[in-house]
Amino acid sequence: MAPDLVNSTRRQVTLTPTSVSFLYGVTAQRVAVLVAAAAIAVLSAYIVATPPATAYEPSLIEAFPLPFWVAFGVGLAALLVTFVGAGATGSSYWKHGFVLLATQYGLFFSLPLVRGYFLYGRGHSDSLFHLTAVKELVYSGLLSGRVFYPHEHFLFSELVLVGVPVESLVSLVPFVFALAFIGGIGLFVRELTGSPAGLPLGIAAGMPLVFSKFYTQLHPSVLSFFLFPLVLLMLERGRRTNAQRYVALATVYGLAMVFFHPITALLLVVLITSTFVFGHVYRFVTKTPVRTLRARLAFAILPATFIWYIGFPRTQENIREIVAAQGESAADKQADLLAGSVLNTEELVMRFVELYGAVFILFALAGVVCLVVLADLLRRRSDYAESYLATEFVIGAGIAATFIAVSLVANGPIRVSRYMILMAMVLTALLFVRVLSWPRGVTRTVGAVVLTLLVLSSALLGSFTVYDPNKHMTQSEHEGAFFLLEHSTGDHLIRSHSLTQKTQYFTTAGTDVKHDRTLMRVSGTGKQYPKFALAPQFGYDEYDRASVGIGAGYVATHEYDRAYLETSYFTDAQREALFLHDETTLERMSRDRTVQKVYSNGGFEGWLVRWTDEKPAAAAASGADAGAQATTASGSGGAPVTDADTGADVRPVTAPVVAPA
Repeated sequence: MAPDLVNSTRRQVTLTPTSVSFLYGVTAQRVAVLVAAAAIAVLSAYIVATPPATAYEPSLIEAFPLPFWVAFGVGLAALLVTFVGAGATGSSYWKHGFVLLATQYGLFFSLPLVRGYFLYGRGHSDSLFHLTAVKELVYSGLLSGRVFYPHEHFLFSELVLVGVPVESLVSLVPFVFALAFIGGIGLFVRELTGSPAGLPLGIAAGMPLVFSKFYTQLHPSVLSFFLFPLVLLMLERGRRTNAQRYVALATVYGLAMVFFHPITALLLVVLITSTFVFGHVYRFVTKTPVRTLRARLAFAILPATFIWYIGFPRTQENIREIVAAQGESAADKQADLLAGSVLNTEELVMRFVELYGAVFILFALAGVVCLVVLADLLRRRSDYAESYLATEFVIGAGIAATFIAVSLVANGPIRVSRYMILMAMVLTALLFVRVLSWPRGVTRTVGAVVLTLLVLSSALLGSFTVYDPNKHMTQSEHEGAFFLLEHSTGDHLIRSHSLTQKTQYFTTAGTDVKHDRTLMRVSGTGKQYPKFALAPQFGYDEYDRASVGIGAGYVATHEYDRAYLETSYFTDAQREALFLHDETTLERMSRDRTVQKVYSNGGFEGWLVRWTDEKPAAAAASGADAGAQATTASGSGGAPVTDADTGADVRPVTAPVVAPA
């Protein structure tokens, strides 16, 4: 094969220091590095000076003052100038920039730890499910039957066994995987373009943290995808050089993905197959002699995925759910959520920009490259790298549209668009390469500045979506939930406005406390799980006792219920519509003869509701009867019992529910 065949698909970019504006010159890079270092020093000072949270904190973002986030933005801007300048001049300042980027993002991902949160993850967070599996694996050596992609859980368990606290995994793991993702994009762009400039420009395009809450969800479908740029690098290098060692590395990665997450394995099959097909089509259409990727790897991953997953009951259950859910698309579900959001049109637009503005900036830049590729194709000239990535971007859009139009297992817009997002980032890096290769200095400078500002906007918008409000679990919530589960006989449900089935699993995992059925679950309006329905204010707006509005069983209240609406994320209309209860409600419960407080630790309360029937005679029961019931519930005539270790006010919760005579 001709020697020039290897490099015939690369866009060669060679820029000299004199060909760029002073805005990106070596001096500007030196200043930018110093500014980034100063910004990190300011961030560190604020982190040290800001005392940890002493109560439930609705918003981590609002816990730090505006100057903190200004310094954060200045640091990102300086680092972008460093990376773009290094790509334009060929300097090595990008190395300093990457170290500083790792430091700044390290501080960013450690914020839940420095605020003193017990765990960043609560309620319906996926991290609770995966950390539950890790705790069970470490405790018993066995993996839960609910887990059928164990790669992530074995990895996390190894970290726990060497001393990493389970709760710290939420900060440590996404930080490491995010750096691998960003660096992998840089390495792939350098390989694709054949130019050293591709490395810093790829890092610049990959900087925005656009995967929002999935950084802290520990979801294997996204964490496994963060390694995708590295497999792109291996496949591209194997395609160019025909060296089997790179194909072997990609094979190892591909088979590992089978056990990491099935969707990632299928996306890898799509990538390999589409790369193989595109190479042949490109060679046929352009008459350019290019090497093509062999598709044998895809034929190894696909059957391995099928063989592993088809035997699991959960796989069969998911298939049945997908079939049953047809007729209502993911788009319909999102429309239903918007209809119930109590937001006007202007507020909906602002919320959309907050949540998805970062990715749509990248999509817009990728769309520009796609239009350029189409124009070049019509003029009978094309670049392999841009044409290949534009094709993959369109494929990613098709995958996202399929997941959104058809009700499948996953339907979150960010999650289903991850293939598209990756290709958009790589196309943005190629757009940087194209702009910096323009011959005219003024046009080149203006183009580079506009691109830098757009990527910076994406990075800022993306960073503020990583930490959603009201997503952390406090120590008091964890201890209170565990106490109720530990002392409950399992005869009665534990209802609350925000404790979920995942809360039950997480708090009892790695302990001897086990229940054969779900005791905690949030049902919202009660349509899905009526037994767990819990009215706002516990029905006191309609009835004078909780026994009528709630029914028999245990009720848990904690700081989250009363403070979660205090963040600016909610509008006044939402605060009114989503109100649960306040201190006044708790005072009424404490005076209610049908309710007995059985636990309190200062931020979490457990209550025993004693009967359900609306019987006026019961409400007017004699003091002797009421006192007898209270004695039965408290076990000590109603006197508080103090936990010797925590000092919490506790009462036994194993007492039976006593119905009125």
